[in-house]
Amino acid sequence: MSKANELIKRYSDGLPSAVSRYVLYRELTTADEWTPLYKWIEATGIQYIRSLELKGLSPGSIKTKAQRIKRFFDWAVKNKHLKCVNPIDTRILPKFRDDRSPVALTIDETQKLLKQIPRANFIGCRDRSAISLMLVHGLRINTVCNIKWSDVEKRGDTYFIHTKSKGNVMTSRPLRPDVAKQLLKLYEKTYGVQLEA
Repeated sequence: MSKANELIKRYSDGLPSAVSRYVLYRELTTADEWTPLYKWIEATGIQYIRSLELKGLSPGSIKTKAQRIKRFFDWAVKNKHLKCVNPIDTRILPKFRDDRSPVALTIDETQKLLKQIPRANFIGCRDRSAISLMLVHGLRINTVCNIKWSDVEKRGDTYFIHTKSKGNVMTSRPLRPDVAKQLLKLYEKTYGVQLEA
């Protein structure tokens, strides 16, 4: 029983009570895919996923919770706590499609968001620059996090930023003047040197 309690302790976050009851059940080490217990776990997994759908959770949240439970059983099988294949097979998990379109912020909402970020200190300047690049130029958060100063280049009166897109393709785009100004402020806060605007 202590081993079962240890399993629950390690995997308690996000597990449905049905899984806890299953772990406590003494047949844990004897189940195979033909036993009533195995079929019960399979059915309970499906019921749990359906209950999340009825609660109105987003497809992404449901997928995360379902994968967490599947990983628990993967772990139980791998460590020989369960003598069968994973009862929460990926085949029983519903295929999720999130058809919701992204909702863009209005110009007023964007300006309101940026006004909330302090300008004076380094962190505020950094956050303002990152958010400006995402909101104004549509860069992904991972792309913004990987930008180096060597990726920013001045050509004539315009600053350009060179980034790698999702498919690992280099792209170059001109920066809007207000975003370029924000980046120059960040450079000054970082290195104590003013660059030409």
